[in-house]
Amino acid sequence: MEVSPVAALHGRQTNDARLVRLCSPQAPTAATEFGLWSRAYEQQYQAALAERELYQGANSDPVAGIATVANPDAVSWVNKKQTFQRLRFERLCAYLRHRLPEAEIGCSILVFDLNERELNHALYGPPAELSPEF
Repeated sequence: MEVSPVAALHGRQTNDARLVRLCSPQAPTAATEFGLWSRAYEQQYQAALAERELYQGANSDPVAGIATVANPDAVSWVNKKQTFQRLRFERLCAYLRHRLPEAEIGCSILVFDLNERELNHALYGPPAELSPEF
């Protein structure tokens, strides 16, 4: 049984994994970036994305995975992963600032409906905004 996003936000079950992830209490850590998406934020995001792909590649190879975990920097990977998740969320927010929401809940929660192509464009395509450095 499919439950609407509005119902899911009010504590009802949903099969939509995307909504569950965005509303999860394990959401990305508090933002340290402020204002519009900038070149510096984009550089941090691209570096974190490249490092994430390196670690994901190690997970597919058991020998490389052991080397990754045995690496003294493995503990810092947890922090880097949280930083990547925060930057990814903020990049998505920068993309969504240029769209009209599908709905508003309580005049404070904006609801967007993105398909896989749009989500990939938001996260891996050219940034929707790129403000100059201040």
